[in-house]
Amino acid sequence: MLIALGLTLSLLSVLLIVRKWYLRRFRCSKIIRLVVLGDVGRSPRMQYHAMSFAKQGHTVEIVGYPGSPPLQKIRENAQISVHHLRPPPELQNSLPRLLSYTVKVLWQTANLLWLLIRRPIPHSLIMQNPPAIPTMPVTWFYCVLMEVQFVIDWHNYAHSIMALSLGKDHALVRLAKFIEMTFGRRAGLNFCVSNAMRLDLLNRWGIKAGHLLDRPGEQFRSISLAEKHEFLLKLAEKYDVFKGPRKDSSIFTECSSNGVHLSPKRPGFIVSSTSWTEDEDFSILLNALQEYENACESGESNLPDLICVITGKGPLKDFYIAIIDLKKWRHVKVVTPWLENEDYPKMLASADLGVCLHISSSGLDLPMKVLDMFGCGLPVCAYNFDCLSELVEHNENGLVFENETELAQQLKTWFHDFPNNETQRQLEEKFRQNLVLTHQLIPSTQCLVTLSMRDGELNDRPIIGILTQEIDYHLNLTHPGQYHSYIAASYVKFVEGAGARPVPIWIGGNDSYYEDVLSKVNGVLWPGGSTYFNQSDGYADAGAAIYRIAKKINDRGEYFPILGICLGFELLTYVAANGVEHRNVCFSQNQALALEFKPDFNKSNLFQYAPSDVVEILKLERVTANFHMFCVTEEGLRSVNLTDEFRVMSLNHDKMGQKFISTLEHKNYPFYGIQFHPEKNLYEWKTSKNIPHGADAIRVAQYFADFFINEARRNTHRFSSPQEEEQSLMYNYPVTYTAPQGSAFLQCYMFKKNDRSFHRNVL
Repeated sequence: MLIALGLTLSLLSVLLIVRKWYLRRFRCSKIIRLVVLGDVGRSPRMQYHAMSFAKQGHTVEIVGYPGSPPLQKIRENAQISVHHLRPPPELQNSLPRLLSYTVKVLWQTANLLWLLIRRPIPHSLIMQNPPAIPTMPVTWFYCVLMEVQFVIDWHNYAHSIMALSLGKDHALVRLAKFIEMTFGRRAGLNFCVSNAMRLDLLNRWGIKAGHLLDRPGEQFRSISLAEKHEFLLKLAEKYDVFKGPRKDSSIFTECSSNGVHLSPKRPGFIVSSTSWTEDEDFSILLNALQEYENACESGESNLPDLICVITGKGPLKDFYIAIIDLKKWRHVKVVTPWLENEDYPKMLASADLGVCLHISSSGLDLPMKVLDMFGCGLPVCAYNFDCLSELVEHNENGLVFENETELAQQLKTWFHDFPNNETQRQLEEKFRQNLVLTHQLIPSTQCLVTLSMRDGELNDRPIIGILTQEIDYHLNLTHPGQYHSYIAASYVKFVEGAGARPVPIWIGGNDSYYEDVLSKVNGVLWPGGSTYFNQSDGYADAGAAIYRIAKKINDRGEYFPILGICLGFELLTYVAANGVEHRNVCFSQNQALALEFKPDFNKSNLFQYAPSDVVEILKLERVTANFHMFCVTEEGLRSVNLTDEFRVMSLNHDKMGQKFISTLEHKNYPFYGIQFHPEKNLYEWKTSKNIPHGADAIRVAQYFADFFINEARRNTHRFSSPQEEEQSLMYNYPVTYTAPQGSAFLQCYMFKKNDRSFHRNVL
């Protein structure tokens, strides 16, 4: 028995040694592997990921099924390779449904795992969900075995798609839901296509996911009239409906001695893209087209004939084409052309209106086809569902409909007296202008590089912007009229002591200035002080602008933290409440307190991974230095409807017994508020102040500094050049020893208005 046990242990040791050698020998830190258990050519988001990683210098491997050719830029990029899986055998007609599905899953499992193992070991593996079965368990197992970072890109929920055909209570649907929950929690990183899905993952399964919006590829753009004419002539060679009266004309465009122009009596041109699956009800479009046909027959609204192009392929295509063939319409022509990848954007750019019938099985995903249309400057009519407003705003950048009647009315209104309707032309121009803005706001998938960083690749040179505030009353007494704003040096040291460098952020700037600064720093600290929130162009106005911009940065998938201390804590809820005052007067000057934790405090970001000794010290010892005349209570938070936005982790009582919030954080963004002063424990030494300086007080104060700077390390913003960075740092300004003149601060950085001169280009 002992000999057998010894042999077993020896064998396991050898296997571990061999495994370690194998991992060292075959790991390649520059490889990113993307797994798509579907047609690679019909997975635009994953192809855009591949191009973004390749631009960053990574070698990219895409694993998926053959079918449609990938984008030309994928095929021609030497840094990107596509590795095809073998499609499973078609057994639906020869085996029972469940058995056929089981064989398919086993085939996919073996094929996928074998292909992954045969390739070099990547830095990270990003899998597309859906499908979840067997992709999630197989890729997770591989990542654990090979010590690879496991990343899930949530396009939708697999279980919600399966429920369309099987019903939500089917065993396979429940299994898919369990797999998504289980392995989603085990992923090193998660990101998803909509903010609604991000919140659902967090609230439903406790999965923290980044929000990574889609963006149309570079090929989706507006085209010139000459390009449109050339493309339509090409289409006319295959499809008679596009032919014009002359050989050098199409039904929409014609040539003259003055060049190409649109035909004044052309038909309307709408386009819809579909995968012909259950999550799009094409009967809505067909019924709307029938109503349009009826209106044309009756002579209503001076409507033109209509050409409707429907692109794509899928299981229900033949079913709907058979219905279309039975219609025998005179004024509406439906064409279902087969297009090369490079021709699809030209089709969108040539149309007058796009139609999206995407219903969303979960109500949480956003249709890529709408973004493609936006990229081409094409206005869209989109079927409404829960989170569509994240992409399409009715009467702002497109139209939203609830049923076939509304779609028919929108088509008739859009094409009324076409193409001479001035009201419609103005609305179209408004939409197109807003489409350009929408297109600019959607971030590139290059932020995947930030999301996919491992611990060893976090930003090791973080820079923190510290917001200045109006010059302190006592500082102004000792330096009358000399300075405009200041920062207590203890906040600068607080940042430096945790491994970051500080940059002053000026009050009195406009949005362009704050957008510029936040694009270069890795987080923002709002310090304590004694200024008022109602001063124009002051601390609160600057905080409100920073809060808005920081939310946008996080919404587009870039991690960007804010920490507010004392007055900065109060500023956090003040700007979240849109400037509605909700603070109470508080008597907590010179008060050292232990924290009164809420029961679920350890579920917060701020304390979830706090060392046990830090938590015990905070619970039991008076180590938090409180110096505030105002405070935020739970009742105050409720009064401005912020209880759903913020998580309260601890409370305290002031000298009069009033209960106030001492720590909180935003539930959806990395924004944190601390009512006490950890920086004073470390760097303020005024003997008249009741500031804890013992070893335990230093320990917990340093924890808060380290936590915040480690949050900032997850951001990769940087200045445009080393010279700009050096010019912006705090070290360009003198520090003054202010304690002897009666200041509450040992040292201060005090700034004159002209200290902001090198930012005048954005102020």
